[in-house]
Amino acid sequence: MKLVVIGPPQRTRRIMYVRSNENATLAGIAPGSYLLRYELGRSWNPGTKHFSNEPVFSQFDRTLYYEQEESGGYTVTLHAVQGGNALTKRISLESFDAGDEEWQ
Repeated sequence: MKLVVIGPPQRTRRIMYVRSNENATLAGIAPGSYLLRYELGRSWNPGTKHFSNEPVFSQFDRTLYYEQEESGGYTVTLHAVQGGNALTKRISLESFDAGDEEWQ
């Protein structure tokens, strides 16, 4: 999962691996407008920083806004939830990696 600052230019600010059926918290997020992208798949490859088998790249449709660093924020689930209110769209590997230049 990654937080990408809405540009121009788009720049990835945080990247985090979240294992299946586990929770994670990103703290200390600087104020700004962000896109949330994530990848699902099998067999994580630390060399490529992507899944080797069945990778699927997605992005939440809604922009995440942070006004100030605070303890509140967003709770997201990276799989479909009945009655959930977040829409996502599939994106290409190139779109998923856009803004990652300083992470390479």
